[in-house]
Amino acid sequence: MNVGTISTINYLPQAILMAKSVRKHMPECRIVLCLLEREKPKSFEGLSYFDTIILARELGFDNFDHYIFKYSNAPASFSLKGKLLLHLIDKYPADKTYIYLDSDIQIFSRFEEVFSELNEYPIVLTPHLLQSPEKEVHMWRETGILQTGMFNAGFLAVRRCLEARQFLRWWDYRLENYCYSDIKNGICFDQRWLDLVPGLFNTSILKHPGYNAAWWNLSERRIQMGNDGGYHILGKPLRFFHFSGLNKRLDQMIRVWYREKSDIDTFLELKGQYLRQLKDLEKKFIKTPWSYGYFESGEIIKDRSRKIYRKNEKLYLKKFGNPFRLENSIFSKKIVKKLKSKKS
Repeated sequence: MNVGTISTINYLPQAILMAKSVRKHMPECRIVLCLLEREKPKSFEGLSYFDTIILARELGFDNFDHYIFKYSNAPASFSLKGKLLLHLIDKYPADKTYIYLDSDIQIFSRFEEVFSELNEYPIVLTPHLLQSPEKEVHMWRETGILQTGMFNAGFLAVRRCLEARQFLRWWDYRLENYCYSDIKNGICFDQRWLDLVPGLFNTSILKHPGYNAAWWNLSERRIQMGNDGGYHILGKPLRFFHFSGLNKRLDQMIRVWYREKSDIDTFLELKGQYLRQLKDLEKKFIKTPWSYGYFESGEIIKDRSRKIYRKNEKLYLKKFGNPFRLENSIFSKKIVKKLKSKKS
């Protein structure tokens, strides 16, 4: 059984907490960190929770610099998910189960339902929403999900089989070139692509409320303390909480949706435990800039340069080669026009 995650060096504290929680509740899992940096850290407390640490460029690329230059750090991480799972399937052929988890997820109990579903289905996805009032439209919530995707791309599971490989290759191909935000044209990084998966592949849509709890669905997933001393949602065990939007949207949604004092206190306890662990790690952590955020000269790469390169990558690759050896001034409409005129 394998769990993989992707992180830049500044998200290592979150990734370590995720790995620590997996180790606690599913100790038999092999935990693999894909680090999206040029080099591995020499030492950092907590790295021992990972069985293996690999650099993103080791996943198998014809031209990694060309691939990664197109994206800033967050979408670059998103774009590697399919490739990481394919790597794990090839690297560990004796195993059956492969799970991807975002680094800002914390596990609270064993994934029993996922393992059961993978006996029948090659792919397991979790929807963001499980309930909706019949005669009331929460426009900001429901339209937001329609725009950004029905399923949580921060978690997915596959079993070793041909159809899972076909899905991962299909997803990976799209993430290589179309892992950015373009809501009006139906693209939201890695996530909107998953809306197509149940129609294209044999997929389990796991509707257990304990998976994929996050700020965007707190209205239907109020966390309470169960009789067994663990966290529960709608009478079922909390499997994982996605701490996306920590101290921003998360706090806002607590105030909007949690009306009972006991519910608020329970959630604040859960969140407080996570924050205390995170701060303890961050105290020992020296933040460093993303190593792929700079040209070789040391100049910061502007998002505009990445976008122009993404739209005209063949022209730039043929003319200039490695984009990290250039500078922001080379990425302009004027330069693109010259390259196109020479090509014609």
